[in-house]
Amino acid sequence: MTRRHRFLDYMVWVYGLSWVFCASALAENGKMYGDGIGEGASVAISKLYDAPDEHLGKAVQIAGRVVKVCQHRGCWIEIASDREFESMIVKVEDGVITFPVDATGKWAIAEGVFSKTVLDMEQTLKHEEHQCAEEGREFDPSTVTEAKVLYRIKGTGALIDDKTQAPKAADS
Repeated sequence: MTRRHRFLDYMVWVYGLSWVFCASALAENGKMYGDGIGEGASVAISKLYDAPDEHLGKAVQIAGRVVKVCQHRGCWIEIASDREFESMIVKVEDGVITFPVDATGKWAIAEGVFSKTVLDMEQTLKHEEHQCAEEGREFDPSTVTEAKVLYRIKGTGALIDDKTQAPKAADS
């Protein structure tokens, strides 16, 4: 392992550990959804994308800022990664957990099972068309050039903080 990889592993470990300390601070001002969250450390979203096979089918916990919420049924939230231009969707069973549409911009910790869905080209086109319709954008099928693989978390619980800033670690 190179020195850079050791440093990155260390930083991911520190990032995850900091969320353990933040959980109690979040619980004071936040709201639990579903089964809530456990005491374990969060996995960096970038780590899930970098080594997805290591986490498939396993329970994981992620943390970050909510960047989008399903505006129709509150059945998913999208959480920003620790790496720019990357995020992870936490999808829950419709009607079992309903995320508030005003959660965008707030901080969250979410738990669930990490999953992979391989779409064929027809499914990818339908998925992209649906995404465009949800976001009020016009769909251009010519922009879809290859099938997609979707990584998501099948959510079992979450904690969304009422604040719009990252919570401070307990030792700060």
